[in-house]
Amino acid sequence: MTEQEWLECEDPKRMLRFVQSTTSDRQLRLFICACCRLIWSQLRDERSKESVEVGERYADGLIDTKAREEALNAAGRPMTTIQRYNRKHHRYLMTRGLRAAIVARLPCWLGERLIGCVDVCVDEALALMAPADAPRFGVLVRDIVGNPFRPSPFREGSWLTPTVTSLAVGAYEERILPSGELDPARIAVLSDALEEAGCMGDILDHLRSPTPHTRGCWPLDLCLGLQ
Repeated sequence: MTEQEWLECEDPKRMLRFVQSTTSDRQLRLFICACCRLIWSQLRDERSKESVEVGERYADGLIDTKAREEALNAAGRPMTTIQRYNRKHHRYLMTRGLRAAIVARLPCWLGERLIGCVDVCVDEALALMAPADAPRFGVLVRDIVGNPFRPSPFREGSWLTPTVTSLAVGAYEERILPSGELDPARIAVLSDALEEAGCMGDILDHLRSPTPHTRGCWPLDLCLGLQ
């Protein structure tokens, strides 16, 4: 894959396998969570939604493995209920409800299997979305991973001020739910503070791009010291 192909690619599975060796479990898990946010309205069971929220917290080290496993098991119950109903009524094709229930479990899956979860997540989520929405997956990958053809522009220096850090924390925690999109107003304020502190280049370009940003957004992670 060339840099231009990366910037134009709409196949998230291809993109994430290309950077698999340098992508963390946290980044993969947050990508899966972001995919679930794209189909949030189709997650009809509260246990499915809870699985996504727990996956986000687990990715950031805010809850332990036991809580993750409990959420995974709870999210499996709606899936089992739908499967039983479908068998009883001889519905052997994959239904939208079942696809959504399957996807909702993936944010809490085991870490070593996350790259495989990405494939399932993308395939099932795409089946629940309009074809015109497919490019949104590639946008999510670039928001979380960045551009692997360019070295990280991050150099810890004077621009990483207490004000920048405080604004980054606020931008990371404040979201427009249920989409999971970070508040663009807070992102704009952060980018201005970074510029005033001497930051420039790809970080500002990305934060000021018209595309939405989500948890795991790479410039925000750099400000917060996350990976």
